[in-house]
Amino acid sequence: MTGNYSEGDRRLFTRCIIEGPAILTVKGTLKEPVIVIDLCPKGAGIYCNEPLNVGEEVGVELSCFFDKVIHKKAKVVWCTEAEKGCWRMGLDFGNDLLEVGKISSRNLNVAYKQRMSSL
Repeated sequence: MTGNYSEGDRRLFTRCIIEGPAILTVKGTLKEPVIVIDLCPKGAGIYCNEPLNVGEEVGVELSCFFDKVIHKKAKVVWCTEAEKGCWRMGLDFGNDLLEVGKISSRNLNVAYKQRMSSL
């Protein structure tokens, strides 16, 4: 589901559809970078090269979208294989809401250029 939602959508917040890297830590261990594909104050949608367990607590470092590094604690609320070797999952920030309005368009442009140059 992308930008437009059906009448039955249960979301409390509108998602910001973006694409850029983030760093994920699981049980204090640094994981390889993940790709964030959407953000809202309550959570994020990501792609990762390995599955995580629903309910697992993770740390997320978001830096390319903001003028400073943002650290969030999150819980995996769902995880599904998008394609072979690539997992799509939803993260919930709980009550520690993210200020999505502070996303820097300058940083998004840099992240987009980095992504395009890697293709």
